[in-house]
Amino acid sequence: MSIVNPIMINFFDYLLFAETFIPQGNCYLGQPNVIWLHLISDALITLAYYLIVILLVYLIRQRQNLPFKGLLMLFGAFIICGGTTHLMELWTVWDPAYWLSGSIKAITAIVSVYTAIKLYSIIPRIQNSPSLAGLEQLNQELKSQIEERILAEQSLRQREQRWQLALQAANQGIWDWNPKTNETFVSSRCKEMLGYDESYDIGNYNHQWRTHIHPDDLDQVIKAMEDHLAQKTSYYVQEYRLRCNNDSYKWILDQAQALWNEAGDPVRVVGSITDISDRKQTEEAFQENEKALKSNEERLRAIMSSLQDVVWSVSLPSGILRYVNIAFEQVYGRPTFELFSDQDNLWRQFVVPEDFDPVDKAWRAVQENRRQSWDLEYRIQLSNGEIRWLNDRARVVRRDNGTSVHLHGITTDITERKQQEAQLQQLNRELQQLNRELEIRVQQRTAALLESEQRFRSLFESAPDFIHILDTQGMIEQVNPAVIQQSGYAESELIGNRLEEFFTPTYQNICQQQFPVLLEQGTHRQEIEFVCKNGTVLTTDSSYSVVHDTQGNISYILVLQRDISSRKRFEEERTQLIASLQESERRWRSLLENVRLVVVGLDREGKVEYVNPFFLELTRYTEAEVLGKDWFENFLPNYQQQSVQQYFQDILEPDFKPHYQHSILTKSKQEKIIAWNNTLLQNLQGEAIGTMSIGEDITERYAIERMKDEFTSVVSHELRTPLTSIHGALNLLSTGLIQPQSERGQRVIGIAADSAERLVRLVNDILELERLESGKIRLSKQPVNAAELMVKAVDQVQVMANRAGIKLEVSPQAIESEIEFEADSDRIIQVITNLLSNGIKFSDRGSSLWLTVELQQPEEPERTSPPDPNSATILFTVKDQGRGIPDDKLESIFGRFQQVDASDARKKGGTGLGLAICRNIVEQHGGKIWVESTVGEGSSFYFTLPEQTAAAEGGKDDN
Repeated sequence: MSIVNPIMINFFDYLLFAETFIPQGNCYLGQPNVIWLHLISDALITLAYYLIVILLVYLIRQRQNLPFKGLLMLFGAFIICGGTTHLMELWTVWDPAYWLSGSIKAITAIVSVYTAIKLYSIIPRIQNSPSLAGLEQLNQELKSQIEERILAEQSLRQREQRWQLALQAANQGIWDWNPKTNETFVSSRCKEMLGYDESYDIGNYNHQWRTHIHPDDLDQVIKAMEDHLAQKTSYYVQEYRLRCNNDSYKWILDQAQALWNEAGDPVRVVGSITDISDRKQTEEAFQENEKALKSNEERLRAIMSSLQDVVWSVSLPSGILRYVNIAFEQVYGRPTFELFSDQDNLWRQFVVPEDFDPVDKAWRAVQENRRQSWDLEYRIQLSNGEIRWLNDRARVVRRDNGTSVHLHGITTDITERKQQEAQLQQLNRELQQLNRELEIRVQQRTAALLESEQRFRSLFESAPDFIHILDTQGMIEQVNPAVIQQSGYAESELIGNRLEEFFTPTYQNICQQQFPVLLEQGTHRQEIEFVCKNGTVLTTDSSYSVVHDTQGNISYILVLQRDISSRKRFEEERTQLIASLQESERRWRSLLENVRLVVVGLDREGKVEYVNPFFLELTRYTEAEVLGKDWFENFLPNYQQQSVQQYFQDILEPDFKPHYQHSILTKSKQEKIIAWNNTLLQNLQGEAIGTMSIGEDITERYAIERMKDEFTSVVSHELRTPLTSIHGALNLLSTGLIQPQSERGQRVIGIAADSAERLVRLVNDILELERLESGKIRLSKQPVNAAELMVKAVDQVQVMANRAGIKLEVSPQAIESEIEFEADSDRIIQVITNLLSNGIKFSDRGSSLWLTVELQQPEEPERTSPPDPNSATILFTVKDQGRGIPDDKLESIFGRFQQVDASDARKKGGTGLGLAICRNIVEQHGGKIWVESTVGEGSSFYFTLPEQTAAAEGGKDDN
């Protein structure tokens, strides 16, 4: 190493230091050949280098897609630099410009190094480049692809031409839209469809195109395109309206398909539009026709349903029934399903046997194509046996080839017409008979007229009534003898004078006013006063009749006057009698309608003809609900109807018992016991026409009597029990069977004493209850304090409670309250002590008994039985923890001798009258008492008392 290093250092010093360089130009001194050699070589190299660069530039300009174009340009620069270096070599031969030559060489060196580096970086690409053979093969393949592309383009142009022709033939236009750039292509056919020139720019799809869409269709078109672009639908197909150049709208069918890139974004949408306006018009016309057809069909069905004639249709030649309207059920009296269910027996099941052959022959002729229609009249028999006449008209429907397919028919019910025809025939026979009889009658009438004229003349002469014949002016032309005889006038005094001149002045004026009316109407009748010659005034019933001749002109006026003076006097007497009878009837009706008794009038059939107001008040019926109703079925209990009806039939007989007693029903079905006094009503012939019954309501009396009987039986039983004990004890002591001083004797004496005490209590309670109910005990009402009453009542039963182990509790609020009201304090204390003693008797040892009182205002609802809501009430409550009272005993325990358990009288010592006395005292105060109880938990007794006005105001002020 020590030897090599100095050698290397000396070598680099030799190369690098200028002192070692030989003087330039010495190599050429004295050697011209060498100089020329260098000059020619450098000149040729320079020329060649520049030519190479020119050729490279030409090549690059000719081949724009030449590979490694940048590298070639570097080579060109490198060659130019090299050529310039050789050029400077020539230059330095004559001018030693070595700095310039060295600078150019330095540039050449830089370009060369850079070219070498660049060449090194692209060597892998050059290595991967195809060889000449590969390029030749690629060239051949490219050539074949170019040929195929040319053929494909030719085929594509042919297909495009065919497609354009097909679109034109199909009346379709095409459009192409780029959703990203919004570029839109619209074919000339599209513009032509809308009436625009080919040069018109419709605009892009998202803006200008959409302005042509009908506003009603725009939303659905946008929605369909958005769904298709979101790949929710495979194709875009829409029918909508587009606005044309003339502002009219045209229906088009728009179909399109979108193309999506790998990211799923739409890149292109191509579609076509087709003018479908004619189709839409056809569809609208078809829909209108279909609606009209449906409407006609519905009207036809409605007509078929409303027809009274039977419309039917049968298939031929099978004879199967295809249709029959609802009128079949009215005419044939059977449901249509029976007709469809028995196709084989289609006609035989209705037609009567006598008329079946013509129908069957016509039917077979139609089936065998020997007959095209029929018009038959025949009879059918309904299920109820009724016979009906029918007119059946039918016609065959044929195809174009003559084959029979249907038989349509209409069947009309002509029963009424047949009956009318029969009646008409009978009427014709009767008319013929009447004509014959009429001819006979005319002959007889002619003879009768002659006879009638004779009779009229005879009647005119002999009639007792006045008969006047007047002319059209009212002048007397003729009178009958009765006028002359009864009026005292001579015939000459009457003839030629006006008839009204013989009337009183009042009736003269009336007749003058009525005469024109008579001539117009033809008849008139009224009462007229006729004055006789001697001044007597006759009241006549006058009838005027205008008689016409055959031409309709007035011939004369016939006046008939009948003396009704006697009848007028009779009518006046009759009027007075009727007034008297009406007054008598009014008095009786007033008596019947105001009497506090039930009055009922029945006809012979037991229908109600009259009831008085008291009956309606008692039964709560209205008069319309009673009159005309059957008395026995509607107003009597079922168990009495038969017996009372039998008694009613007995009343209609001559000998009957007028007195009877039975119950009637009120509107609420409550029974009222009525004691009746019946009267038979008869007509002038003495025939029974009904009854009039007057009855007394004895329901309360009957109930009182029954209560007395029950009370007597109960009292006798209740008295007998302690008396029996006393009697037995005294017998044992009096007979010496038991010594009074013995233990058993003392027990017997105790039983007798208890029984006597119970007997005394019972008698006292009975007497007190009777005095209360009879009103013999009057309440002494005074202002009292509720708290004081409660304290006194508790003090009276405290000993009894202590003995029974019951804790009495009085509400502190009740003690502190200042509730005052008017009442009989002794009686209220009696009620409270009775309720407390009952609670003590029926509560277990150790339980509690509560007593409370409170003031209830009108708006505060009461627990179960609210008092009068117009005033305040005092509510007392006694609540125990006893055994409780069953629900069925909650009301009955307030009755006499009523206890929850029958053994309570012996075990608890009660009489069963305490709660009855409490109820009577409370009700006499105008209050109410009731109980609420739960078996096994206890009972709560409540009673209310009204607060008097003065006391109530004082209580409110205190509070």
